[in-house]
Parts: sequence; structure tokens; C-alpha cells
Amino acid sequence: MATWLLASGCGGAPRCARSSECDRGAVCGLSGECGTLRPPAGARFAASRWLEPIDWGVAAARGPLTDAMPVGGSSEALLAFGPLPEPSRVVRALLVLSPHASGPRVSEPAEVVVEHVGPFRGGPLPPRHGTTPTEFAAARRLVPEGPAHRLRLDVSEAARSTREGSLHLLVRLRGDAELRFASPWAEDVASRPRLELMVR
Repeated sequence: MATWLLASGCGGAPRCARSSECDRGAVCGLSGECGTLRPPAGARFAASRWLEPIDWGVAAARGPLTDAMPVGGSSEALLAFGPLPEPSRVVRALLVLSPHASGPRVSEPAEVVVEHVGPFRGGPLPPRHGTTPTEFAAARRLVPEGPAHRLRLDVSEAARSTREGSLHLLVRLRGDAELRFASPWAEDVASRPRLELMVR
């Protein structure tokens, strides 16, 4: 995996992996750069925190779970986060996925699709029989061919719509490429999947 460098370009905004790495008053944006957040009305005094998965699995897994989380082909990743604050307190929720060392490049353009799904029991899981139409996805992100980078996907609406106190997400790929993200078992804590929350 190409190492994620926390560096700033010439005259550009500092690169970041989480909001705690930014200067006071700035947050880590979807682009991976520190900047000033323009929050919704009433969110001026929001606080930030992040959650690691409480459970995870891979649908159509080709073997036991490891520190890599494959997505693509028939493989789909499932992640559960909790406990979540009351839906009305959620200002923003970002799903953060980091590339695994075994998948440093994207072989061809693809689209990462995140679905809000029901509760599941983690582990190697059987393949699904169908997919949710893409227009109902919780988040979508086009991934270009080239070096793999950390993805930050806005799942705020899904986080605000859950009523069971936890958020269950499925990550799949549209296209013929296969991506390998760091799993919740990755040795590097900073590369594990996480849900970054801004709450009132």
C-alpha cells in the first residue's frame, strides 16, 4: 500500500486522516484535506468523535477473514458501528476506508457503493442473491485507475435514519476491478475502517 502521508502540498491545505490532525477550528474533509466546515444551521457547537466497527464480515468470502477486506466481484464487505448517538444529534457521519498493502493500485475505474442494511452476524458470509438499486445507496464514490487512496464516504443520512442504536453498512463495487481495504483486524489502527461522527 502506498503509505498515507500526512503532508501539505506547496501552498495547499494540510493532508489529514482524521479531524484531530487538523488545526483548531478545522476538520478533515472528504478530500482528505483540513479545512473549515460549513455546518448546518444549529451545529455551531458540534463535537467530533469516531467509532471502530463492533462487527464485520465479507459476503462471498473466498476464505477466512484476515487483515484485508476484499470488495469486488462477488465479494462485499459488511461493517457494523455502534453505539450511535440519538439521530437528531448527528451532524455528519463519514465512513473511512483505507487501502490494504496487498492492494496498492486500482486496476481500472470503478464505483464504490455503500448500502444501509439490516443487522447481520459477522464472519465469512454467503453471497447475496440481489443488490439494492444504486440510486438508493447510502453513498457512492467513483474511484479512478491508479494508486489506491483512503476513501471518505458521507453516510450522514443513513446514520440519522437508524433507530436501533447501531449502523450496519455494506460496501460493494460496480465495475470489474477488485479493491482490498484494511480490515478491522489490521495491525495499523489508523488504517482500520471507522465511522467519523460530528455530533451536537
